[in-house]
Amino acid sequence: MADLVPGQRRILSLILQCYYVSALAVTAIATGLAIMDGAWFFQLDRELYGPLVNNITMTLLYVCLGQLMLCGYCFKQKNYQRLLPMGLFLLLLIGALEFYGQVNQIPIDPSLNLLLVFTGLSHLALGGFSTWRSQPNRFTP
Repeated sequence: MADLVPGQRRILSLILQCYYVSALAVTAIATGLAIMDGAWFFQLDRELYGPLVNNITMTLLYVCLGQLMLCGYCFKQKNYQRLLPMGLFLLLLIGALEFYGQVNQIPIDPSLNLLLVFTGLSHLALGGFSTWRSQPNRFTP
């Protein structure tokens, strides 16, 4: 990536922004379907999970709202470096969900992990590229 010309950087930036926005759209749609009891993306069986399904859906809602607010802030400021901590948080949330499932003795739907990986990597990719691009002396020791 050291020898990218400005046109190539711009194209890569647009691709990463599209990836990021598509990840946000998938997260928002999946969260909306989970709240409306749609089994299209997640298999949150109310008989299996009982009242714990509300905890999982509310967590999804809070994560989705946090992502949307961060997206608005980053696009308004044109500074995507703040996406890095959120990407790390989303990837760490996978372990937290597994721990939650073990403590409550319920299986966690693998689609939740897939969604968190997809979204977390989109945050890390765009935030990392923005950080790399903004450092003026990135190739001098």
